Amino acid sequence: MYVNDALFAAFSRLSMEKLLAAIIEAISPIMGDSCPTIHQCALAMNKWKELVVSPRQTILGLVFDTSNLTVFPTPEFIQVVRILLDKTWHIHRHRFYST
Repeated sequence: MYVNDALFAAFSRLSMEKLLAAIIEAISPIMGDSCPTIHQCALAMNKWKELVVSPRQTILGLVFDTSNLTVFPTPEFIQVVRILLDKTWHIHRHRFYST
């Protein structure tokens, strides 16, 4: 379970902060104490510093809005997909059929 997945279970900023604190406290007993000579730290501090506590989270180019119960791609994600389609698909291909 990713931290962001756990945040989706929270209903407000206060409950998100409490949930984050509970996750941090649970990591050491589950993953073991940090020992850089044997394994890397279970807490990726760069991700914690960048984390925005909000009902709206962006993960892998998708925006999850738990207040409005919506999921939508970011404009940057759409642009990258369009570029990939323009570069890799044959000019006469108009549809994709899955098997």
